[in-house]
Amino acid sequence: AVASSLDDEIMRYARYSTTGYDLPVEEAGQYLVRLHFAANRSEVQLPGFEVFHVLLEGDTVAADFDIYAEAGNRQTWISREYFVETLDEVISLRLPIVEFSNEISGIEVFQYQGDCVDLDEDDVCDDLEVMGCQDSTACNFDEASTEDDGTCEFVSCAGCMEMDACNFDSEATFADASCDFPTEGYNCEGDCLSDFDFDGICDPFEISGCIYASATNFMPSATDDDGSCIFDGAPDDLGCTYPEACNYDPLATFDDGSCHYPLPARNCDGLCDHDQDEDGICDEFEGCTIPTACNYNAAALDNDGCCIFANPGEDCFGACATDSDQDGICDENEVPGCMDAIACNYSMLATDENGSCNYAAAGEDCDGNCFLDMDGDGVCDDAEIEGCADESACNYEAEVTDPNGSCTYAAFYYDCDSTCLNDADSDGVCDEFEEPGCTYFMAANYAPSATDDDGSCVFEGNGITGCFYSNACNYNPAATVNDGSCIFATDGLNCDGECLLDCDGDGICDDFEVAGCIDDQACNFNAGATDAFDNCEYLSCADCMEEGACNFNPTAIYGSETCEYESCAGCTLADACNFDPLVTIPDDSCEFESCAGCTYSGADNYDPAATIDDGSCQMEGTFEMLTDSAYDSGYLDGINMGELECEDDVSSAFNDGFDLGSAQSTGNSESCGPGTIWNSDYNLCLPEPICEGDLNHDGVVGVSDLLLILAYYMTVCE
Repeated sequence: AVASSLDDEIMRYARYSTTGYDLPVEEAGQYLVRLHFAANRSEVQLPGFEVFHVLLEGDTVAADFDIYAEAGNRQTWISREYFVETLDEVISLRLPIVEFSNEISGIEVFQYQGDCVDLDEDDVCDDLEVMGCQDSTACNFDEASTEDDGTCEFVSCAGCMEMDACNFDSEATFADASCDFPTEGYNCEGDCLSDFDFDGICDPFEISGCIYASATNFMPSATDDDGSCIFDGAPDDLGCTYPEACNYDPLATFDDGSCHYPLPARNCDGLCDHDQDEDGICDEFEGCTIPTACNYNAAALDNDGCCIFANPGEDCFGACATDSDQDGICDENEVPGCMDAIACNYSMLATDENGSCNYAAAGEDCDGNCFLDMDGDGVCDDAEIEGCADESACNYEAEVTDPNGSCTYAAFYYDCDSTCLNDADSDGVCDEFEEPGCTYFMAANYAPSATDDDGSCVFEGNGITGCFYSNACNYNPAATVNDGSCIFATDGLNCDGECLLDCDGDGICDDFEVAGCIDDQACNFNAGATDAFDNCEYLSCADCMEEGACNFNPTAIYGSETCEYESCAGCTLADACNFDPLVTIPDDSCEFESCAGCTYSGADNYDPAATIDDGSCQMEGTFEMLTDSAYDSGYLDGINMGELECEDDVSSAFNDGFDLGSAQSTGNSESCGPGTIWNSDYNLCLPEPICEGDLNHDGVVGVSDLLLILAYYMTVCE
């Protein structure tokens, strides 16, 4: 599967590495390495922008590899295969960058045995495999195939194989008992095979006799007059008076209607005038008698064996009888199946996509095996999630598959929120750190570091120390010196900790009762309420509860059916023409054309409305181009107005597309105009990102930005 390619629905990301990959194999030996590429980065819009070398086991197998140029477009899948030999159990793959970046979308490694790769071990090299149906009884059996692709079918070649049947199928190779034969004495159209007198009654069914009702010997069932009629008072010269009739009577003077004539191409004896093959069927009536043939002769009585049939699915003129999808393949010849070459069940014979394609999961092959699992933990590298996997840590994440040493832990005696685990007196000092002593500052033995008063305070003089206040639980009426030890009952309680008032007897002092809604299904449920108050309501919290929805309400507890996903859907790509910063749900509406144009204000075709420079700027004039090294050759298709210098005269190059070769531009923060910053990774002036508070332009608002503010604090601006 290839990342982000237009014909791929599996993987939507690629891998980038400045170091490369070490691919583990079972043993040293020869291997076939198949690499998949697609130019997916939005910055790659032209050939020559993303170029890198491909090295296997230290050898350069592809120099200056340009995905865009090789594939002919962005997001178009290409793959390359290389044979490599390794002396250990690791194959080294390196992709050193020549221009901008490198990019790879999939890696496959196959062991090379003998003279070729043979993954299914059928003694046929994989690149020589011929896919097809290997069942000899199937209609589409392919004796040349070496690998069965599951396309065998047994319907298209079934039919009637009896030549004398009305529905004889000359293309059928499997008899399906569907033959339809004509009724005896008739052909497939229901016409008589022989009707000598053309009276519509087949000769085998003719009944000879007198057919004239006026005759004394009239025979009602007779169909063929045999000249036997007898008429009362009939003249002796009664008979057939037509010379062309077979029973012409030259002596008859009165026609009695008994004339009969020979059949076409036959004489009065019923014999053929011409019968070259002496089969009793006249030559004039031989021809193709199969109705489905292109040269079918409805008048023919004898099949001459010269029937011509249309090809399956075509008419007699060679055109498709039906071609529903207008793909040039007749419907009867269509082979349904998966036509996506990267699908696991791809069929080379398929001509009609039937939606049956299935694909490997991201990062896996069709057998469910990871392309890369460097740590051998059963989780594909592409699916690894780094983080803290220690459940005892404060930043534990259950979904982490690859621990990265980032775990943080609570200090001793504290939880992850820096709250004491043990603090009996709730004074914010952990019990383990409490220091007993005299905490009354007027005492002679006052201990400033003490956190818990232990009653040890000593006061000067002979007075009696104690609590002066009569409303205190430890009031001492004999005390003459207040030692600050008074203990008072909590509001609502007496000194024994009992309620002063509990009218409803629920164990909660009246002073502590909280009236409110106690139904946990209500919108205004009060978890702290102790007394039910008839004010529960269930409408204010009915809203969308699905986080991904445009109208998601985190406080709602009812009403997911109100969710909608359209008002906040749109383009989320900041560099798109129709970018909407308020959108939270990305869709496929992003477009990069309506705002594309020349963004250089000094150009002749400057477009002030354009936000994306499409390289179309045109300008006239003389330019100086300064570089670290002069151009010798190459191609100048456009020019970035900066401090550039060339040894060659570039006026013709600029006008005519003169070939100047490639060059590496250099610069610094002073080389860029307003709204842009120098990017040393790309050696380009790029639009300055909008990040409020990011003073050092590192993409993060952090401590370093705060230090910059403090450094200029109180500075007087002139």
